[in-house]
Amino acid sequence: MLRDFVALPILRNHWVQKELFAKLAQLDVNYRDCRLSQHEGSWKTKLKAGDRAPDVAFQIGSSGDVTTVFKLVQPMQPIALVGKRPTPTLQAALGKENIRTYFVGSAAAKASDELVDVYGDFRRLYGMSGDFFCLIRPDDHIGLFQRPINETRIRDYLNLLSAGT
Repeated sequence: MLRDFVALPILRNHWVQKELFAKLAQLDVNYRDCRLSQHEGSWKTKLKAGDRAPDVAFQIGSSGDVTTVFKLVQPMQPIALVGKRPTPTLQAALGKENIRTYFVGSAAAKASDELVDVYGDFRRLYGMSGDFFCLIRPDDHIGLFQRPINETRIRDYLNLLSAGT
């Protein structure tokens, strides 16, 4: 009978269930060593470029509507989350690549491209505040983590994306 199978008692172990779920759900899959994963800056976070982006809630602008990272990312369209407004030149470069940019603040947002970290999860899970740039790819993985913002390196990364490599 199935209940006499030796592995069943092992499967009741919490640690085994947790590890099995992570493997089956592919939550531990990362692309840290990929050319499209670049972690730049002299700061340390648990989350790195190439990791799956955690889904966090944001309030959008002054509308009071709530959205999440996964709702913002659309098929074939990465998004950029920034802690400092990009210059018009960088904004144009991001727009050319169809990358929607959102300013992440902690105070009340006013514009439709401003997001408020409702529960503080973005700061806690992503470890980003102040002057930062975070590009999330359509596969829900982080492509570029940068702090402080270096517009030249962002444009280099965008060139890498548009080259299709």
